[in-house]
Amino acid sequence: MPCGGIFPSENEAAQYKNNHCWHCQKNDPLPDHFVLEWDAFIHGKCVEAFLMTQEGLIVLSHGHEVIVRGEDGVDKTLHEGS
Repeated sequence: MPCGGIFPSENEAAQYKNNHCWHCQKNDPLPDHFVLEWDAFIHGKCVEAFLMTQEGLIVLSHGHEVIVRGEDGVDKTLHEGS
């Protein structure tokens, strides 16, 4: 099983058929981040809400790094890896 944090991705979702957001289930716009723990795409704007779900709490409890790219293009660390 994959294991890891959440990071921005560069148009990677466009390459896959199953490219909806893990959290909101929408693919318009295409998700712009990747959840390594669950091998799934997610919108950057959905990451904070996702981290409050059971699946998101697992990412945090495993001590993984979570980085979100803002609309301004600047990456922000929401959770430092341990």
